[in-house]
Amino acid sequence: MFNKISEWSAKLNKLFAYSRKSLFIKNTFIYTFGIVINRALGFFLIPLYTNYFSVEDYGLLAIINIINQLVSFIFLFGISSSAMRYYFNKNEDPDYQKKMYGTAAILMLVLPLILFFFTGPIIFLFTKGFLKSVAFFPFILIVLISNLFYPVIQLQYGYFRVSKNARSFIIFSISFFVLKALFSILAITWLKAGIKGQLLADMTTNILFFVVALRMLMKNSIFSFSRVIARDLILYGLPLIPYFVLLWIDNASARVLLEKFGSLADVGIYSLAAQFIGIILIFSAALDNSITPYFYETAQKQKGGEIIGKFSLKYLAFFGIVTVFVAIISEPLVILAANKKYHGAIAYLPLILFSVFCGILYKIFNWSLSFSKKTKVLSVLSFISSSALVLLLYIALKILKMGIMGAIYSLIAVGLLKLVLGYFTANRYFKINFAFKKIFAILIVIAISVVSLNFFHFSKSIYIESLGKLTLFGIIALIIVKKTDIFNLNKILAK
Repeated sequence: MFNKISEWSAKLNKLFAYSRKSLFIKNTFIYTFGIVINRALGFFLIPLYTNYFSVEDYGLLAIINIINQLVSFIFLFGISSSAMRYYFNKNEDPDYQKKMYGTAAILMLVLPLILFFFTGPIIFLFTKGFLKSVAFFPFILIVLISNLFYPVIQLQYGYFRVSKNARSFIIFSISFFVLKALFSILAITWLKAGIKGQLLADMTTNILFFVVALRMLMKNSIFSFSRVIARDLILYGLPLIPYFVLLWIDNASARVLLEKFGSLADVGIYSLAAQFIGIILIFSAALDNSITPYFYETAQKQKGGEIIGKFSLKYLAFFGIVTVFVAIISEPLVILAANKKYHGAIAYLPLILFSVFCGILYKIFNWSLSFSKKTKVLSVLSFISSSALVLLLYIALKILKMGIMGAIYSLIAVGLLKLVLGYFTANRYFKINFAFKKIFAILIVIAISVVSLNFFHFSKSIYIESLGKLTLFGIIALIIVKKTDIFNLNKILAK
């Protein structure tokens, strides 16, 4: 009798583990696809941009886009991240969750409007005094107005993630992508409105989806304002603002200082190279949608540090494989997708890829500190790394006149610094048991693979060479998969 019960119990546990694994993989795939199509919009429009815009115009668009990122960070006020973090509090009480997202929605309606009047004059002075090539009117003004509507959209994206509503997430994402792409193509090709047309297309899309997202939030939440919940959201999110601003500095400073000490053409070439390497960041951002809730839930368990340590190895191995793949396809993609005047970007691809890979690995420590509610520590680490980056960029671009390569070397140095600081700081608050021997072995394989595949040429035909390199990539990927057992998530998710 007892043996029979034990047997059925074991089967149920196995089924539960498989169910969690299937749900995690399914949601990860859906979130990945949804995020990919929206984050990859700039990538898909590269043939359009490089044929209708000069290298200098593309550089100008890149500068405007990074200002757009800054405004977006500020107007969000960390509320979307706060809402995701507190969603799992109160033992996942449904009423609390609905009240929390209702309060967050109201904050996202009010705060951006207030911040518009505070940040507008500051950004005006910044662009006028520091960015010699960017006109506040009309470009930056359109960006500010457009971002009044985006926070509610971002909050709805977060709600899809924490409520694990992957189906609605992907429908929303695809619709947003199609409409934004359509408006952009019409503005640039038919109206011939150039960069201004691109910005107006973005604003129109944001306004339309603001209405849709707000209706969804009102339907799925208790749309009333709670001072207690608002206080919790703001207190958690407020320290994230300097963190996000410093994160923006990490992302934007190379382009801004290239524009100041170099030229818009330098910004254009660097930005195109970063756009292609950004393929890996698209996958990383997509996986965040599944990993962030999983990390927060798992870290609360008794052996959370051990489970996440094993998961981190698989995370590293997966992105190691993606890194090698991007190293192979990025050069032929530049040649095929971009106008010839942009092909100078090819020389900078491998080193930018390495700096991006360092940033992806740092996310593990970012999640750890966010779980520990050490947002102030995150801001301090970001301040240190951002200050170091600005200093190195100033030396490389202003003093040593190293141009684009100097910017990339600075990014690599700071990326390695962040990994060291992140590991020792995060482990003080939440200890993760890393398998260091396997991690170092994977890193060595990835480094050798990227270097050899980028500098090894055996055919004048881009198609034959790419096919040969992809064959080698398949062998490397199989080795990494076998050594790390990436796709066997049963043992991890069952715990």
